[in-house]
Amino acid sequence: MALRRHMIGGLPRDVRDAGLVVMGVFADDGALERARAWARDVLARRRLDAERSPLRASRALRAEDPRLTLAAARWLVAHLEEDPGGAPERGPRPGRLH
Repeated sequence: MALRRHMIGGLPRDVRDAGLVVMGVFADDGALERARAWARDVLARRRLDAERSPLRASRALRAEDPRLTLAAARWLVAHLEEDPGGAPERGPRPGRLH
């Protein structure tokens, strides 16, 4: 269930950046897979099917971890099983301001 299939005119910026939010919440090299495993566990405990109820699934994830934005939770639900292909990549961290 790719989120981009349901949107007209491409993805809005907050949805494109949602993957980066997920990576920030689960910040390490295995962040995406850890985030997916965590989300699958949350949904299994709450007996929610992300395919049938993506909005309820998104709400459940946000209830478990309020750091997730709505867009990030929706992105994570949409990418529970599939590789997003263009997985968000972190760029180099900016240097310190002097």
